[in-house]
Amino acid sequence: MLLTSHLAATLLLSQALAFSGPELAAAVIGGVALDLDHLFISRKWLGDVQNFFRKGTSTHGEVMQHSWLQEPLFGLAAGVFIGLGVQAVFASVQWWVFPLSQALHIGMDALMNYEHRPLVPLSKWSYRGFVRSATVTETIISSAALLTIFLS
Repeated sequence: MLLTSHLAATLLLSQALAFSGPELAAAVIGGVALDLDHLFISRKWLGDVQNFFRKGTSTHGEVMQHSWLQEPLFGLAAGVFIGLGVQAVFASVQWWVFPLSQALHIGMDALMNYEHRPLVPLSKWSYRGFVRSATVTETIISSAALLTIFLS
């Protein structure tokens, strides 16, 4: 999904759980900044951004767009350790804030129509989601949601 979709969902979760300050930062990092791995996984992804604005849709095809951090088993195990590390540095942040927002991100992406390997590194089993990725409709809806969140 798009960063705007992840940001809107993470902010709604944060509002529902009354996160603020360092907890809000941990939630946003877990729920949104997780997508920074795209920059390191595939150089073709940068061209996808340009094509998205030109054609209004994602053109990445079957290029692997994310790391193991965005797969459920590996990602959530790593997220728990990251959450414990965040709590060790910022005592006011509960350990579960980061992995919860990361789980939201992973769950949203799990619906997208590209290959997922939920049990990596233990299994190569994969499946495909059913939601088209990065459409103009998603951009409009998520942008409207963000505007509503920021204006309320």
